[in-house]
Amino acid sequence: MTRPDSFHRSLWSAITPSGSAFDRAEGRQRFDVVVVGGGLLGLSTALALAEKGASVGLVERDEAGFGASGRNTGFVVPALKGSVDPGRVAHRLPGNKVEPLLRLVSGSGDAVFALIDRLKIACAPEQNGCLQPAPTEAALASVEAQVRAMAPLGVNWQVLDANETFQRTGIPGYVGSMLLPTGGQLNPLAYTRGLASAVRGAGGTLLAGRVVALARQSGAWHLDLANGAELVAGNVVLATNALLEGLVPEVSRSLVPVHAYQVATQPLDVAYRDRILRHRQPSVDLRNHPLAVRWSPDNRLVTGGGALWHGTGAVDRMARFFLRRLEREIPDLPLLRPDFAWSGIIGGTGDFLPRLWDLGDGMYAPIGCNGRGVALTTALGNSLGRFLLDRDEAALPLPLTRPRPWRFHGAMRHAPLLWLAQGRLRDWRNEKRAGRPGG
Repeated sequence: MTRPDSFHRSLWSAITPSGSAFDRAEGRQRFDVVVVGGGLLGLSTALALAEKGASVGLVERDEAGFGASGRNTGFVVPALKGSVDPGRVAHRLPGNKVEPLLRLVSGSGDAVFALIDRLKIACAPEQNGCLQPAPTEAALASVEAQVRAMAPLGVNWQVLDANETFQRTGIPGYVGSMLLPTGGQLNPLAYTRGLASAVRGAGGTLLAGRVVALARQSGAWHLDLANGAELVAGNVVLATNALLEGLVPEVSRSLVPVHAYQVATQPLDVAYRDRILRHRQPSVDLRNHPLAVRWSPDNRLVTGGGALWHGTGAVDRMARFFLRRLEREIPDLPLLRPDFAWSGIIGGTGDFLPRLWDLGDGMYAPIGCNGRGVALTTALGNSLGRFLLDRDEAALPLPLTRPRPWRFHGAMRHAPLLWLAQGRLRDWRNEKRAGRPGG
């Protein structure tokens, strides 16, 4: 899989202080657990282990947050993908895992901000809540059903009417919205680098290197690195998500890579902040091709999402597309300029639910946060780390399962383009019926 190439064109890369360098892996090193991947999922797993005294080595080929963890919009959304309601979770998971997953997800916002506070991570955290506006009456009915379903778990999601939604977003045309009070926003790269520092501070070992082979020998996993170094551990966690690059084909062929693009505008006058997302609550609506938007710490609007175009020039082309979309949706904006534009890859699953894959002999792959990465990866990594310590499978929020490779994976790699095209067509039809200007 081609690695993303626009990391240093991102807003977060420009405004975030450099993280501490990882050590060069040399010779043979032994650990209780080796975590492959320096994103939020890998770092959260490693932190849970290191803070309990386990010997943990984390190996990353680039730098902390190089993948989707450091490239996303920094939304902290304590909910699953908009189309995944509690009923769908109940349909897809064993009965004894439905409530644990819903509790994990709904509590993930508080978990993120509590961790930031405890570790004193400087990542511009703002726990002001986040919004999921509904563009149609059908979407609003789904929101209302989700709020009712989560209430017995003590989850205080709120339904807002059309007027309150407009007052909070400054975006006309929504019929209502769902407010997730424990959500918010942050600088995702600074958060990721802060977790890396915390892992090291807790006694974990951060190593720079690329794993080229792994094998089970004499009761332990042996990971060969490109520079000739070797890591040995009883357990391995593959937390590279969409950037697994064929290391374990069974896992690679069970994921659908989704290309996402982000863009940050020029700094805008403070007057716009008084009417657009006035409470600094990030918003991601419930269209099939969602409109997602937030304020950055330096007064830029940040937006983005999936796209139909990839390849040469796609980053700049999609930056223009998303800015024109904002200008259509939000009245009286100035001409927006793409000061920063970048892309990344999300590891998607067919049903938009995460997985905990048990690959056998002590190797695990937590996977597929489907664009809900900041909150869900933090919570899921912590759960997996605790499991590796106490082996209490009943306490996991997901069942341990085997990957199920897509039968025609080569074709499935193009499925997101088809899904997105169909989704945009459905959105266009809905907006025409409602007289909305979006698209």
